[in-house]
Amino acid sequence: MKRLLGVVLVLIVAFVCVSLSALAADVPRTIVVRGYLTDLAGAPVTKVVPMTYGIYKTIDGPESDLVLEETLGDVSVNAGVYFVELGKNAGLDAAFLGAAELFLEVRVEGTKMMPRQKIGSVPFSFVAQDAVGDIHPKSVTVGAAPVIDSAGKWVGDRSDIGTVKSVGTTAPLSGGPITDSGTISLPKADGTTSGYLASTDWAAFDAKQSRVTGVCNTGMSAVSVNLDGSLNCEPSYGGTVTSVGTGAGLAGGPVTATGTILLDAPYLDGSAHDARFVNEGQPSSVSTAMLQDGAVGSTKLAATYTDGSAYDARFVNAAGDTMTGAIGLPADGLKIGADQLVCKNGNLGLGVADPGSRLHVVGGGELGGTGVISSSGTTVTGVGTKFTTEVLLGDIVAAQGQKRTVTAITDDTSLTTDTAFSPVLPATAFTYQRAAARITDSTGSSQVVIDALGNMGVGTAVPDEKLTVNGNLAVSGTINGKSLSLTCTTIQSACTNDPSFTINCPAGYLATGAGYNPCNDWENASYRAEGSACTFFTGSPVNGWAGTCTCCKIQ
Repeated sequence: MKRLLGVVLVLIVAFVCVSLSALAADVPRTIVVRGYLTDLAGAPVTKVVPMTYGIYKTIDGPESDLVLEETLGDVSVNAGVYFVELGKNAGLDAAFLGAAELFLEVRVEGTKMMPRQKIGSVPFSFVAQDAVGDIHPKSVTVGAAPVIDSAGKWVGDRSDIGTVKSVGTTAPLSGGPITDSGTISLPKADGTTSGYLASTDWAAFDAKQSRVTGVCNTGMSAVSVNLDGSLNCEPSYGGTVTSVGTGAGLAGGPVTATGTILLDAPYLDGSAHDARFVNEGQPSSVSTAMLQDGAVGSTKLAATYTDGSAYDARFVNAAGDTMTGAIGLPADGLKIGADQLVCKNGNLGLGVADPGSRLHVVGGGELGGTGVISSSGTTVTGVGTKFTTEVLLGDIVAAQGQKRTVTAITDDTSLTTDTAFSPVLPATAFTYQRAAARITDSTGSSQVVIDALGNMGVGTAVPDEKLTVNGNLAVSGTINGKSLSLTCTTIQSACTNDPSFTINCPAGYLATGAGYNPCNDWENASYRAEGSACTFFTGSPVNGWAGTCTCCKIQ
């Protein structure tokens, strides 16, 4: 195959390809290009060759300057001359918008014909149907009619620039609304209608004002004019008020011309009070030093509650009220919340709306704990938890379907339970449940607890049985049980010359009895069993003595 030498390009303007009628229609969207192709020897080529056209930003720049590429396929070349129509296979609008200059490159059988050729103007702009960006005309004319002159002023038709459709009137004017044509007028004033005053009426009015006769004597001032023109006079008190000030509790002063004096804002909004004032509708107090029996009366005392019942001295009416003496309540007259504290039918309920016994207590439900917990053995570790403020000893902690009793609280992020969680807890949310009842001493230590599981502890906040007692248990009477056994043991001490000694019971046992066993002669011996030990003492033992202690436990 022969090597091609070059291409001579001629951009043929678009209107050579359309009829005159097309000129009145849409702007053509293609460009017709005429080219001349020769071989290396300069001889014109006659053959069919594949061609590709590319539009670039630069005359010899890299491929990154390519704006648009269009493959034309096989093009017939006759005696070196060929015609192609660019834009049939790829839209040209985007390539020409905003471009300062562009260059056309031809590729014949994959070979670039260099240099690229600059693209000049054509009769039709690709954006001729729409103005993009600013325009800078000297004037604007539509048809033969000027619209905007050279000074930028509107000189076109104004016939449709706004139309008054209705004109209304307000007193004392009349006649409106006018929607087509009409007259707006000002009526003449009379005894009932505002309007203008005719000259004859003005003369009559002026004459009446001139009828005033007489004067007030010295020290008197006119306060009114009678129909016959005479004056009504009253004594003048002399002096002129030039300023009115305001003191504590009042606002608005000093008033030197016109103004209003009123209670200071803190008294109106209830944020401050003075024992001298009682503000209607606001919290108020009255100094007891200012009150005497029967000296204060108010219609407010005869008012009623919102439900229509009359005020009664037995009731506290507003926050901050203080009552003394006995409070008499009607039957079932005490209720706080739906079930916080309820007195009904002589029964007192805590946490229950309808108490069924003299004292009916319902423990609280589960509360969501703050943070998450993990477990290792009986140790529970928290992240973001607040153990010291949310949880108490004896409370139940629940997570992942497991419930454990809190036996110790180290700090906000560490506590101990009675038994280990199994399986162990990962970082997981938890709930806690308070004891149903708790009695504490003055230091806050729990002395009697009934936990959420129904276990009762005396002397301990963490009962592990239905009844757990930490301390001595005194029983007067018989202890009965379906599975109850008593285990006892007697402990004998060695012979001693000490005037007093103690025998301690084993752990879990209580001392139930004591006795003595003289080693030789002795006198004035005493002994007692108390708690978990037996105590022995004597006045003057002779040659020593010994004691016995009986220790028992219930199983």
